[in-house]
Amino acid sequence: MRVAFLSGYDLLQPKLDRRIFIEARTCQDYGHDVEVICWARRQKEQIPEGEYEGINFYRLYQDLGSESSSFLFKTPKYFRLMKYMLKRIEEFKPDVVVAVDLEMLPVATMGKLFYNYKLIYDCHEDWPSMELQASQSLGFFTKLLEKSLLPFVDSVITVCETLQKRFFKAGKDSHLLMTARTKKEISELTFLPRQEMRKKLGFTDEDVLVGFLGNLKNKNLEMILEAFLHVQKTDPNSKLKLLILGNPDTILKSLSEKAIEMNISNWIKFHSVVPYNEVHNYISALDLGITQYNEVPWAPLALPQKIIDYFAMGVPVLTRDFYERARLVRKSKAGVVFKGGNSQNVGNAMLGLEVSNLLPKLRSQAKHFFQKKLCWEEQETKLISLLNSIDK
Repeated sequence: MRVAFLSGYDLLQPKLDRRIFIEARTCQDYGHDVEVICWARRQKEQIPEGEYEGINFYRLYQDLGSESSSFLFKTPKYFRLMKYMLKRIEEFKPDVVVAVDLEMLPVATMGKLFYNYKLIYDCHEDWPSMELQASQSLGFFTKLLEKSLLPFVDSVITVCETLQKRFFKAGKDSHLLMTARTKKEISELTFLPRQEMRKKLGFTDEDVLVGFLGNLKNKNLEMILEAFLHVQKTDPNSKLKLLILGNPDTILKSLSEKAIEMNISNWIKFHSVVPYNEVHNYISALDLGITQYNEVPWAPLALPQKIIDYFAMGVPVLTRDFYERARLVRKSKAGVVFKGGNSQNVGNAMLGLEVSNLLPKLRSQAKHFFQKKLCWEEQETKLISLLNSIDK
């Protein structure tokens, strides 16, 4: 079977899209012919056709201008993209097309009408809620768009039970699929000694290290600084420390300056983003991973990939009671869920974990849960079963 993945981003730039790569590699490993057709927007033009670890890809370049430019300004350029993407689909002649997220669903639907392939909607976010954060009109439009295109979809891949039930209610066959690392990948990683890594970061073995790693935009991480201010005021002798690692550097600098103003900079280290092939050393140095907990429309249904990465490295998770992530952490028995967005609650949860002596047990449970439930070896058969059933 020939399978085309339609992506709204370049496969390799600015970093490897691991979700698409993992799914495409599995399809290829099971004997299917695969191509990833990328909308390489805002990327410097390179050779349009290429291959990465056996996965063929084809780039369609387009300059969309500033990210802040209006949706109406971008619409004509999207229609031009559809023309070129449909031409590439015609050349590849797929039996199945996987539209990765809502922005690829219109062109995938148009292609289905012309070329009569099976269509899978790979939806890993609550897109209408995400766009609602930008503007109410855009949120309404994306909700209407998704609803109008779903009748053309043969099956849906999604990441959480709530979204799965929503698609079931709309009459769509729907499958849960988490694109996690493989157990084999984790076993082949080379880890720096934990003591050495902590020393490099400026922490000791006695410190209880909490970490936030990832994109810092729109996360309101000042709330985590406020939680550490509460920790310091409650117990000045606490061994709790914080590592914030990510980008953009402008936000990192702003958070660092805020920590100095709050007189908690001795408790916190700020680190710019590191290459993907090094990040496991930073995660494994943690005692506890924390997720953002500011109130945004999409948070209840979002399931951050970082939670899975924390579990993969044996790091328990502290998260707010946003429905889907709280459900996963409770199911894992490898973390703590706190109620509401009050930073004092977060600080008290961290202080409680520090004195509980539960962290070693939680670390062990996190790794066990990843290996038994979350790793890609436990997920990939769902994807292949879907392809086998959709081809009938």
